[in-house]
Amino acid sequence: MFAEMIKIAFRSIWAQKARSILVAIGVAIGVIAVGGMTTAALSIQSGLHKQLSMMGTNTFTVMRISPFMFMPGAGGNRKKWREMWRRPKLEISYLPTLKEGCPSCEKIAPFIKYPLNNTVSLGKNKLDDTTVLGVVPDYNGITNVTIGFGRFFDDNDIQHRRYVCIIGQTVLNELFKGANPIGRKIKLRGIPFTIIGVSNPIGKVFGQDNDNFVLTPITTALHHWHGWWGIMYLVKAKPKMFQQAIDEVTITLRNLRNLKGSDENNFDILTQDMLMRMFNVILGAVYAVGVGIALMSLLVAGIGIMNVMFVSVSERTKEIGIRKACGATPKNIMLQFTIEAAIIALIGGLVGMSIIYGLILLFGRAVPFEISLNITVLLFGLFFSAGAGVIFGFFPARKAAKLPPVYALRWE
Repeated sequence: MFAEMIKIAFRSIWAQKARSILVAIGVAIGVIAVGGMTTAALSIQSGLHKQLSMMGTNTFTVMRISPFMFMPGAGGNRKKWREMWRRPKLEISYLPTLKEGCPSCEKIAPFIKYPLNNTVSLGKNKLDDTTVLGVVPDYNGITNVTIGFGRFFDDNDIQHRRYVCIIGQTVLNELFKGANPIGRKIKLRGIPFTIIGVSNPIGKVFGQDNDNFVLTPITTALHHWHGWWGIMYLVKAKPKMFQQAIDEVTITLRNLRNLKGSDENNFDILTQDMLMRMFNVILGAVYAVGVGIALMSLLVAGIGIMNVMFVSVSERTKEIGIRKACGATPKNIMLQFTIEAAIIALIGGLVGMSIIYGLILLFGRAVPFEISLNITVLLFGLFFSAGAGVIFGFFPARKAAKLPPVYALRWE
């Protein structure tokens, strides 16, 4: 009997093609809004996880001022911000004491980053916006920067302040067109450096080319340039000793900076969980607003379904009366009209999800992060649209179920 109801529903929908198409389009717009927001949110979250994985697992960063201190909602006032700006920079000389004071740390790597206004050149060929980092040998064992060919820095490179460097895949492709660059010189900010290694490809995240970088010995970098953010420390904790490593680094740094027990830390420790929580708060707020707007459009589509079904009930009064006269129960009538509303909404949902998939194929590469249609979002969109059809089709179906059979005699 259920299969017969579905057939009747499709015949009724086909008989009112224009009306059904318009309602389905309304549902499709709502599904595009809801599904699109969900797809974007999940894709951005996945991209962030990928970006954070570059820091390596079980790691945290120690820095003078966390950039998240300047984000809205981070708290603080002008006085607190002035105090942060007065914080002394971290020093590379802290390294031996940190290693001694943190037995729970597997590796500690000071580094300095120059993300802006860097030009790398080979003869007349130039590459702009290259990120330059001054690092130590242990940096290789903490992050996901690995050597494809050549070698990484050793202690002699650091101690003797050598002018050697390691380049990313973008630098290799743009300046050397894939040719072997080992032993050749490039100019970094006008200073010649000899290439000793090339990293394996990392890829793009949020539109940022993570392969457009040059690594130099930290001592060489500090000799020529002073980073605005100062020295930072990337720390990798031993397995199952993450929080203990944070505590040990905090105590050691406080002692190095002669902080009293009542003094606040004049440095920040940034973990992947902190970054993820901060991002999730921001993403959650944006997502809530977007979904709220999307649900409004779906509500409008649902009202359209209700209106169409009320019209359908009025037009099919004779049919309803005849069915009841032939033994159809109110439950059968209600189920019939509810199925019709759900099918119209489901068709709209299928159209909406198909449009989302098409938009991803057409414009997916234009967005600054990797985006894909999750199977969970697809099923959610379909169930959501069908559910909207059931909810908004209930009242017209209930009206149809309550019509007495004698109405069939009065219909004409």
